Amino acid sequence: MKQRFLILTALILPFTGSMAERVLAQAPPPVTLFFHVPEEVDPNNVIIFNTPSGVKNASGADLVNLGFPSFMGVEIHSVVPGVAPGSIKDVVGVTICLNYSGTVTPDTTDVNTSGFYPAWLISGGSIGDNRWCFTFTQPTGGAPINDNLIPGHLNPMLQSFGTATVLP
Repeated sequence: MKQRFLILTALILPFTGSMAERVLAQAPPPVTLFFHVPEEVDPNNVIIFNTPSGVKNASGADLVNLGFPSFMGVEIHSVVPGVAPGSIKDVVGVTICLNYSGTVTPDTTDVNTSGFYPAWLISGGSIGDNRWCFTFTQPTGGAPINDNLIPGHLNPMLQSFGTATVLP
């Protein structure tokens, strides 16, 4: 039995690390924060939410992936225990914050799936001092993040997880 409720989480993503420094060595170009659910590409970097709320961290080197869309940045999973034995609660809201001195534009356009699921909704933007926060929310009919959900419809993964990727 699938449990539904909104989990607001924060994924703090500072833009540091050797790959990010090379990409952003000059005046900071605008970047795009891509966020997709469900995802068909399996990133190597994984963040797992296993409590109803919490903060997870990833570096800019984890996020910046110049092989996009064949490769993604960070994979986001939910294994928050549900009420019924063996169930997992849906993550239907995620807040991602970045420290970056350039402009950040969010994008939920799904480049890897057939478009069967509607894109998650976006709110937020600059909160000052080179800090950006965006909240992504599952729309009606959208796939949640839940490791027990098999999204189907041409999705080869046996889980419904999200991905976050930053591209210059």
